[in-house]
Amino acid sequence: MSDIKVVLVAILTSQEVSVGYTLEQAIRNLRKHAQKNDFTILKVFSAVEDIDMGESPTFASALSFVESQSDKVLLIHDQYHTYNDQTDSGAKLKELITAQKVEPKARCHPCFKEPAQPHTRIWRYIDLAKFIDLLQTQSVYFTRADFLRQFDKQEGVSVTRLSKQINKSLADKVLPFPETIGIPLEAYLEMEERTEKIHEEQFLKRTYINCWHMADFENFAMWKIYSDTFGVAIESTYEALSDSFMDDDWSFYNESKRIYIGKVIYIDRNTFIMPKDNIFWPYMHKIREFSYENELRCIISNWNASPETLGIKVKINLGDLIKKIHVSPFAPEWFKSSIEDLCQKYSIDSKKVVQSNLA
Repeated sequence: MSDIKVVLVAILTSQEVSVGYTLEQAIRNLRKHAQKNDFTILKVFSAVEDIDMGESPTFASALSFVESQSDKVLLIHDQYHTYNDQTDSGAKLKELITAQKVEPKARCHPCFKEPAQPHTRIWRYIDLAKFIDLLQTQSVYFTRADFLRQFDKQEGVSVTRLSKQINKSLADKVLPFPETIGIPLEAYLEMEERTEKIHEEQFLKRTYINCWHMADFENFAMWKIYSDTFGVAIESTYEALSDSFMDDDWSFYNESKRIYIGKVIYIDRNTFIMPKDNIFWPYMHKIREFSYENELRCIISNWNASPETLGIKVKINLGDLIKKIHVSPFAPEWFKSSIEDLCQKYSIDSKKVVQSNLA
């Protein structure tokens, strides 16, 4: 056990509970996160509250407990929260941070919203070549974001059609420029252009993505688009995927080299402006025309990658990851036996191989 001591705080809103999130699961997630990082858990605080974090009695109790400790404590929330230091608890937290009594952190990144249920079923539709590579390397492949533009031209784009129209209207003096921005219009427009250029030239080529489809059953369109006659669909769950990464570098629980996982948000780029407070937002939003994918997205941000690094392979425990292997509905009858033989060769239970329900 490490010397790092943690206090865990799970506070959900009633709206989150109404869509399936539970305190029990939030606490379980926090405990697992602490255990995976070898932290010592001192205490867990939890509640369902619809008030500002600074006014939360649960959060106030957590801070009182932290203050009573002789050593510095890591305070881990299940979700990301902001703190208003004009409130009593916000001021207390600021005081404890200044005194180096506490370091607040969030288990979940604000750009990555996880499924409400850990056993949410996920699917990855692949052709035979990719399936063989998966078995041989015991790794999943993360594609560099700019290469995904062969499928979606708006992949990772930080500027939507609406934001471009607004900036043009500002430049043409059709719209008044707000004085509250604090800089001249010319400087603002130059900053916008420079930010987009940096994103395209640097962020885009340092971001690597692995995609899954969330659904309770097979999807005919996904078979047609992402597999072929001799293809398979790997069925797993959100929790199994998160827990299966076993790479020496990249992991869902690795604080310094983390694999982020979350649900993609689908937008109308004619009416939506991309948030600018985090570089991950462009990769967690896709245009609504792709909403049929219902995508769960895994992302790696690798600033040490060379320009020649087109993808990253991450080691994974296939035995834990794979719940079932569905054989393409378009494959000949003998193909299922071939997939079973392949699985036996690579120590994957052949009983997990099933024929597609669409066959």
